Amino acid sequence: DDRDEDRYYTGWDDWLPQVWTAIGAPQKPLVREIPKPAYTVDISEGTAQPTTPYEKIVPEGATPLTLTENTLLTPEGYDRDIRHYVFKIKDTGLDYNVGDVLAIFPRNHADQVDEFCKMYGLDPTSELTVSATPDARNAIPEELNVRQLFQCVLDIFGKPNRRFYDGLALFATDPAEKEKLEFITSEDPEGKAMYRELSNDMVNHADILKMFPSARPPLEQLMSMIPVIKPRSYSIASAPNMHPDEIELCVVAVDWEVPTTGEVRYGQCTSYLMKQAAGETIMCSVKPSSIVLPEDDEAPLLMAGMGTGLAPWRALTQHRIHEHMNGKKVGPCVIYYGARKAASEYLYREEFEKYEAMGILTMRTAFSRDQARKIYVQNRITEDYKNVIDNMLHKNGSFYVCGSSRNVPEDIYNAMKEVMMKGGQMGEADAEATLASLKMSGRYTVEAWS
Repeated sequence: DDRDEDRYYTGWDDWLPQVWTAIGAPQKPLVREIPKPAYTVDISEGTAQPTTPYEKIVPEGATPLTLTENTLLTPEGYDRDIRHYVFKIKDTGLDYNVGDVLAIFPRNHADQVDEFCKMYGLDPTSELTVSATPDARNAIPEELNVRQLFQCVLDIFGKPNRRFYDGLALFATDPAEKEKLEFITSEDPEGKAMYRELSNDMVNHADILKMFPSARPPLEQLMSMIPVIKPRSYSIASAPNMHPDEIELCVVAVDWEVPTTGEVRYGQCTSYLMKQAAGETIMCSVKPSSIVLPEDDEAPLLMAGMGTGLAPWRALTQHRIHEHMNGKKVGPCVIYYGARKAASEYLYREEFEKYEAMGILTMRTAFSRDQARKIYVQNRITEDYKNVIDNMLHKNGSFYVCGSSRNVPEDIYNAMKEVMMKGGQMGEADAEATLASLKMSGRYTVEAWS
């Protein structure tokens, strides 16, 4: 599942046992041994101030960037915390293209790390000297303290996969705990159900270590068992021709309730960003996305976005506006934007109204809770079917979608199919073929997140 945190490992872990069975491979040995550690760790007494400064702990592929702005876009106390972030890239050697994404390497909160260390019997100030063998899977700095290991490197509050439970069973000294851990990763339907329940509860590595107190792998083993903190990617909300010295993001804070306990938890990266003040250093990298501008600057751009899905369309529109202001002829931009309430979630309203006044942008908004009948982006698209057909089929336009992967791509696709059938006088099969052709030619692009 490429939208899961574990990427292909989700499918791999389910598929591999079936392969062993199909080829008649031996079952797991009755007595399994703890693997030889891929790291050696020397532990020494530390102080409150770590020997290695935090700014020296840079993940592979990351560039330290200075955060210059953290502005709340929604009203104070509103149930959706949406923020505008600005990062300085001048003199960093980092640049970007319109449509790129910024990957943020978050850090765990120090108070949570200290709580975990207390539970696990670790001194967070202890200094570590780490040596990796050729079998090491994670890039661990050679010098850091325990707090930095779990705050900046290991994803201790990330979701464990089956391999973690299976490995942890080797360290359990309590027979009942060992049996339960092995059961969770077994092929037994009840064991699989238990694993799914834990996954649905979004338990993390620290939760599992707390649940099984007799299983206490040493640090050199945890360094292999727990993956490093993964970067989270966000669509860049600025255009490099308009903002060459900075990168801007529009990010909504993520939170959820644990089904079985009612506990409210917060997204690792968004909660980290929320707490960063201007002047803080954040580890980042720029990555390309599926969003590419058409070669023809006069080709229409039709963009659909919900909530912070507006971010990349702000970037594309800024690009066109900058070109226009420098005397270049550009095609029209149309944004179909959806949110709950205009008063609270019409992001960058003044900026977009200025672009509309310039004659380059048309906003088609759908605020679902501002009237008795709920109106969504797909409704605005089908209402505007004549313009959509004209821009897409007669003027060589490009259509872009950005939003949650759960329902948004399918809802917008169905709206576009209706547009093709109604405005293009097509049957369903021809409408689907037309949309497939647009996708193949790069003129129908979906940028979705999970």
